[in-house]
Amino acid sequence: MRITQKRSAFWTLPFGAVLLSITLAAPAHAATVADADQPVLSSTLTITNSDGTSKTTTSTGTLQSIQDVTPSDDVDSDQPATATARSAATSTAAQSVASPAVAGPQGAKLLCNKFYKFSDANLSYTVQHQCGGNTVPWGIKLSTADCATATGLVTEAPQHWTKNGVTQKAQSGHTVNCSYQFHGNYSGSPDGTHIAYSGVYTWRVKGDGTATLQVYGSFTATGNRCGSATSC
Repeated sequence: MRITQKRSAFWTLPFGAVLLSITLAAPAHAATVADADQPVLSSTLTITNSDGTSKTTTSTGTLQSIQDVTPSDDVDSDQPATATARSAATSTAAQSVASPAVAGPQGAKLLCNKFYKFSDANLSYTVQHQCGGNTVPWGIKLSTADCATATGLVTEAPQHWTKNGVTQKAQSGHTVNCSYQFHGNYSGSPDGTHIAYSGVYTWRVKGDGTATLQVYGSFTATGNRCGSATSC
């Protein structure tokens, strides 16, 4: 009788493919490790009660405002960088055009030297990028409604992100008061870089329950209106 040995299909895969399969199976960031076009901001909030019951809601961010700014390349941005003389008028006009009812665009292209603010039911997400620079500073602030449910500190897990489809080193996490402005930089990201990100925030709620907020989005940090880092 001839005995034929069968190798597992799993072990015939290239090593990188095995790692990718394992990575995508992880629940916390599975929705956003892929560098795909999606809204700039979305979030999913799950409240789990002490008896094991839970409720999950999902929200998509809307563009709240745009300001003209001239950020430094290493700014840690939770607020607009130095505003230009016309920023106030531009911001007012932008808010009237991009009202809260306007959904964040799929695969949005965000111009450099602009300060963008997106908001949904759970948080606000701000981002800016210097023309010709190499970093993309971001900020996250949880909503007043979410903070009202917290009975203690909020734990931010290290944010995961990809650059042009390549997974980068996770950013630092914090355990702080809910009103804290979380922030960081997508470093090594020149004009034209496509970024996808995902973060997880957890806190205790009344009745010994737990809130888990997953935040995720995607965009391209472009050059100026002329498509380059130089002036038109």
